Amino acid sequence: MAPLVVTRTLHINAHRFAVWAALTEAELISEWFGQEATIDLRVGGEGSNTWHDCGTSRFVVEEVDEPSTFAFRWPHKAFQDSL
Repeated sequence: MAPLVVTRTLHINAHRFAVWAALTEAELISEWFGQEATIDLRVGGEGSNTWHDCGTSRFVVEEVDEPSTFAFRWPHKAFQDSL
């Protein structure tokens, strides 16, 4: 069975450097997505988002081209241990 891949491109009406920071700086990520965040901002780097009442979800950085492209792989919870 082929893996399910979801790709989404968003165009946000805001200054690109502000959007870049909100998506790639742990302190800012945790303001809008979970209570804690970590990120190693390089291809192959790992990150995580933690919700105190739900646990932690991990991801892997796939593409970084500041300030225009940021892509990551966020596997389904069933596959979190494979990261």
